[in-house]
Amino acid sequence: MTTEEVRKEASQKAVLAAYLSLSMRGKDITPENLVRESLQVSSMVSERGLAMRVMNSVRFRAVVESITFEQTSQRFVVAYRPVDKPGEREEIRSERADGNRGQLVRVLWNQSLVGEEVVIFKNNEPDKTGKVAAGFRVAVWVLDNGKPRK
Repeated sequence: MTTEEVRKEASQKAVLAAYLSLSMRGKDITPENLVRESLQVSSMVSERGLAMRVMNSVRFRAVVESITFEQTSQRFVVAYRPVDKPGEREEIRSERADGNRGQLVRVLWNQSLVGEEVVIFKNNEPDKTGKVAAGFRVAVWVLDNGKPRK
């Protein structure tokens, strides 16, 4: 399949999903509503969309030790102990709090997670300068397991 054929197929699936979504919610299926819903569906399943970033993430369990906000990078710095590596302490940064998903990032990392066992969803963001070949580890999502740990 060519790139154009793949794009066309993805667009057709987005329109179909949008139609089904509008139908299931009892919304009018007008061209305007269909376009709006199709655009939302397309953004959800794009590789850069949050849902796909979370689904394609490496997941690991950890106990959060601290969460601080770093003004210079506009990211939260999360210090944690990996559940599967006793005695080790690591840090990971969140997505930028001043980006497109800034409000969500702030809500996600301003939760009371210190001392909690969580699942962190990690991606590697490419280094725009090219200095770090592997990129930077970024926590794109967190789930609180509700298990306080000491």
